[in-house]
Amino acid sequence: MPYKFPLSVFSGAQDTLPLPPQVVEKVRAGVPTVRPNAITRRFERALDACGLPHFTFHKLRHYYVSVPHSLGVPDKYIMLNGGWECQSVLHGVYQHAMQDRVEKENQKVIHFFGDLYEGAKQDGETQAMQHEMHHKNL
Repeated sequence: MPYKFPLSVFSGAQDTLPLPPQVVEKVRAGVPTVRPNAITRRFERALDACGLPHFTFHKLRHYYVSVPHSLGVPDKYIMLNGGWECQSVLHGVYQHAMQDRVEKENQKVIHFFGDLYEGAKQDGETQAMQHEMHHKNL
């Protein structure tokens, strides 16, 4: 069952996030029920302890939305989980291109045009052979 987690500390909004049980356990054990500054300080200490670069707690929301988007989860489900009512906010603010996905999608385009080129090249060679055979038979 998805865990109810306050994504917006300031508004108190409760958004349902589908998270694995081990993550829910860590969240329940580590999220203080205090002011936002205390959450920020604790988050920064956690980043330091993990050897991760510093970023804001809110950036996790951006990242969380970008992951299901890059996995092909339909927008309506991402919107439901994140609590958005319109796609313009989801698309304009929260869905960031993930570099590995950008490369994967670029490869699709490269392969499409490569295949198109090879197909046209083969068609051209076939037409040239047919033209040559036609002249030999005359």
